[in-house]
Amino acid sequence: MKKIKKIDWEAIKREYRAGQLSICEIARQFGCSDTAVRKHAKKFGWKRDLTVKVRERVRDKLVRGEVRDPTRAREDAQQPDQQTDAEIVEAMATRGAEVRLLHRRDVRAALEMVRILLAQLAQCAGSRTEIEEEIRKETQGDRNPKRRNAMLKAVSISTHAGVLRDLSTALKYLIPLERQAHDLDDEGAVADRIMVILD
Repeated sequence: MKKIKKIDWEAIKREYRAGQLSICEIARQFGCSDTAVRKHAKKFGWKRDLTVKVRERVRDKLVRGEVRDPTRAREDAQQPDQQTDAEIVEAMATRGAEVRLLHRRDVRAALEMVRILLAQLAQCAGSRTEIEEEIRKETQGDRNPKRRNAMLKAVSISTHAGVLRDLSTALKYLIPLERQAHDLDDEGAVADRIMVILD
């Protein structure tokens, strides 16, 4: 006989009201269907009414640097007992602030890598003539020009242009991510529209 898994509806309700996760993600995390979550929410009149409060508290925590103990926040967010709105907002805001700080670190590391590669590209492009001359000297005795051609191609203008294009594409994606991680744009209206679409 298959044992029926008990669903933690109180925890689901907290996540639902906090509005940080899509209904599908909430269902996945708690091992039930998104339809069951929707039906339960409708039956008991749950509203995603803490989304704005959580978002504001996340911003406040990031500004004040209040994120200290990640394990405590996760434990608070998963406690099965009844929680007040303020406790739900606080627990979810701590989790949200931790995620945003992690995103900031990741984006910062990726941007730093792009900066390093751009500096190396500039150095190589600035020394192209000298590098090409060294390649010619190095491959002077080669019977087959294949190695020389490959080395010259690696430092050619077209190759450098391709690298610059790729690094520009990386920046095109990283800069908006950095702005989002630091909350520099007003994405509240956009985020609300996205949540409606996901639900």
